[in-house]
Amino acid sequence: MIIAVCEDEKIFLQIIRNKILDYVRQKDIDAEIKLFLSGAAFTKCEEHFDIVFMDINLGKENGMDIISAYRKNHKSINIILTSHTEEIANGYKVRAFRFLSKPIQDQAFFEALDEAVLLLGKSRRYIGWCDGEEKVIHEEEIIYVEAGDKYSGIRISEGFYRVKYTITEMKQQLDTLDFYMPHRSYIVNMNYIDKIEEEKIYLINREKIKISRLKKKDFRMKFFDFIRRKSVYGN
Repeated sequence: MIIAVCEDEKIFLQIIRNKILDYVRQKDIDAEIKLFLSGAAFTKCEEHFDIVFMDINLGKENGMDIISAYRKNHKSINIILTSHTEEIANGYKVRAFRFLSKPIQDQAFFEALDEAVLLLGKSRRYIGWCDGEEKVIHEEEIIYVEAGDKYSGIRISEGFYRVKYTITEMKQQLDTLDFYMPHRSYIVNMNYIDKIEEEKIYLINREKIKISRLKKKDFRMKFFDFIRRKSVYGN
């Protein structure tokens, strides 16, 4: 899970970061936190986040506008931070999941995270079809995703299933800590990688996935970070 916090006041940015750290440690959740002191820095990042904490008032920038633009290419759970409760009425425009008023109370903060994490868990199930058979596929079962003309194909240990999502939509939904897109036609679950070579990924089911030359360096960095994280957290 990747969580972004966009807040232009350093003291509040650190307070929110510490609250998130307390929460994920208590719940034993593997999470990465990205901090942004401006809307411009957040927009420039272009990364997908599972949960976004966005302050409305970012100096001359408006957090609502930033989230509105972000939602055009990303699906995330957006929690809005504000000192002005009158702005809550505009939350429907960006489909805000929750509003948190400053100063942020621990109970409200942790309840919002509880519900956001629960929603994320519910959203990571897919209905797949194969030879007329319908199957519920859980995210952790996915070995890789393959691009199709309109739909994507999902490989699990039991077979190959079609789902009604494009590969771009799948990339936005899948956990970016465990999944990586080494080629425009594939998304790989790094839990199922047996080994990697110069331009190939060898999966534990003996299939091979090509690595784009442009992504070789980045993929190796992400994969080794993944291995280190697994060795530390064990999940």
